[in-house]
Amino acid sequence: MRDVVIDTDTASLLQRRQAPPWVLRQLADARIWLTFITVGELANWAVLRQWDEGRSRRLDAWTARRPVIPYDARIAGLWGELAGQAQLRGRPRPQSHTWIAACCLRYQVPLVALDPGGFGDFAEHHGLVLLGDSSAAKTSLRCSRTSIQNCRRPAPSRSSATVITPTCTCVCGSQAGLLSRQLDHDAVRLAGGDAPDVSPVPGARDVHPGACGDIERRS
Repeated sequence: MRDVVIDTDTASLLQRRQAPPWVLRQLADARIWLTFITVGELANWAVLRQWDEGRSRRLDAWTARRPVIPYDARIAGLWGELAGQAQLRGRPRPQSHTWIAACCLRYQVPLVALDPGGFGDFAEHHGLVLLGDSSAAKTSLRCSRTSIQNCRRPAPSRSSATVITPTCTCVCGSQAGLLSRQLDHDAVRLAGGDAPDVSPVPGARDVHPGACGDIERRS
């Protein structure tokens, strides 16, 4: 099963069953990851909007059913690098967007963002892979049908935005399925034990489905 991270806006709509069709297509048959910053932002929104106890409990139950990428020192370092380089370019990015991008880049997992343009700088300058809406005007780069089999995730700092449309069948996310094992690897390493092998599987492929399913059952 492939892994996909969603941003806070996407998580909010998904939790309310209001996500647009293109988002559902991108998330079909995927393991949907939240980041620690999204969990915090959702909780913050619930407080600011004065949700009643029942609605807050439903949000807590929804987030509890999904895996979360936790904070660690490497993510903090990536955040500092991303934030600093954005400032040097004269285009500082929102802190929450920068944290989410750092989590994705830490584990090389694609991101589904409701507004891909908000993460465009991270794709253009740092190799963040965005899974976007093929009909959106902000989708600036699509995988060519003639070179679809050779589509690869660009190396960090390469000046080439990467936005994959729902019809793309490529290997851009071939590292994504390793996320769960990588998190286990980090946990074991921090505990001082023997870490399992998390090497990429030779020939691994990431196939984006063409039809959406019941997200609540599949995730």
